[in-house]
Amino acid sequence: MNDLETDAFDLLKKRIDYDLRCLKVFRGKMESHSSAQYHAELTHRKNAFDASVIAAKKLLASNVKVLCGNALHSLLQDYNGYVNQFCKTFGLQQDSMVVVSILNWSAICRVNNDRQQAQSKLMGIVLNQDAGVRQLDVCILPQFTYHRGQLFLAEHMCLKNLSSASLNVDKTMILPYASRLDQRDSRPLVYHGRIVTSLGLKEKEWAFKNAALVRNQRTEPADQVAAANMLVVEDIQPDALPSSTTAEGLVQGARKFEQIGASGYRRILEAALDGVTIPSKGGIIVVDNSLSVGDSFDAVVETAIGILDPPKAHVSSRSIGGLQRSDQEVLSAQWSSSSLGGCCT
Repeated sequence: MNDLETDAFDLLKKRIDYDLRCLKVFRGKMESHSSAQYHAELTHRKNAFDASVIAAKKLLASNVKVLCGNALHSLLQDYNGYVNQFCKTFGLQQDSMVVVSILNWSAICRVNNDRQQAQSKLMGIVLNQDAGVRQLDVCILPQFTYHRGQLFLAEHMCLKNLSSASLNVDKTMILPYASRLDQRDSRPLVYHGRIVTSLGLKEKEWAFKNAALVRNQRTEPADQVAAANMLVVEDIQPDALPSSTTAEGLVQGARKFEQIGASGYRRILEAALDGVTIPSKGGIIVVDNSLSVGDSFDAVVETAIGILDPPKAHVSSRSIGGLQRSDQEVLSAQWSSSSLGGCCT
């Protein structure tokens, strides 16, 4: 190899070495940029989550109330007190409020007798306060029993409890589901129920006489909850074991049948409110008499996103032991406390 070839080879090595050093610098800068971008994204997500937590806590503190226990007098007092406070807070007239109440008794075998009586009597008293002219109640009738051939008895017991509370249960309704997600699933695709009104109601004065649910006696098809998406109420105490370690964590039987899902509740709300005129100084109160896993709260959030005016409220008289799941991200900045009514859950 002559000198010229040696110099050319050395020059090539220098070029390759230079390219390698450039590549190393480029990789270092890209890693630094990716790292900075990743940390910036984490910071942004954390700030957004913190803001949503603050918004959620503000919403829950000002617009959410839990009515606990089976004592009828206490529940009624808390309910009326809350409605009064709600109207004062948002400058609404109490006689202009529209109330949609849902009682999910699809798995009534999970509801003890004292709670059944409290739920039906509370519904009866509230409905008969003003003859129920601005209120519509929906009761989902039993769809599950532990003993074969006893479903009609459970349904008869439910209707008897409601009738004994001076309520009219002659109007029927159905909640259909679009399709069955698993052919092995025994849950029905049609949940039957009743539209419950006061015995003294005058149809011409009823605010819901033109509602889609009353006219069609059915809702739009809802989406069935997949078994993998079933929820359980978790114990959030520091020393509590995971729900998967107890029988309470198994979603089967009655626990499975009672979860009509946020889609089911939303379809009921949409059908109940479609065609209803809300006064300018009025608002909407949604009452859930059997909270279960809290799907009705998600339904109120999803329904209200598109109809933020007038204010909405969500009420439940089901006693629970703690928070069911975090709704902070769902609530982040989608609702403002000025455009919402009270939320009781």
